[in-house]
Amino acid sequence: MEQINQQLKDLRNQIAELRENQSSEEIISATGLMQWLEISRPTIHRWREKGIIKAYYLGKKIFFKRSEVLASLESENQINS
Repeated sequence: MEQINQQLKDLRNQIAELRENQSSEEIISATGLMQWLEISRPTIHRWREKGIIKAYYLGKKIFFKRSEVLASLESENQINS
């Protein structure tokens, strides 16, 4: 029961964070990210696993902040150049 309460608390915090940043941050879904960057779902998964991009979860849905994705990819590009 304690684990469920903690998960609910974490989810509420994530929702609050998304709402706070929604006015100043563009939030995009995994599908939107795939279309924007012309990448596949496995690529998104791999980047999340490697910590290249940060994901936000709302239930089973995954969202990303466009500005964070840009910053992460720019940083990753500088490291690999």
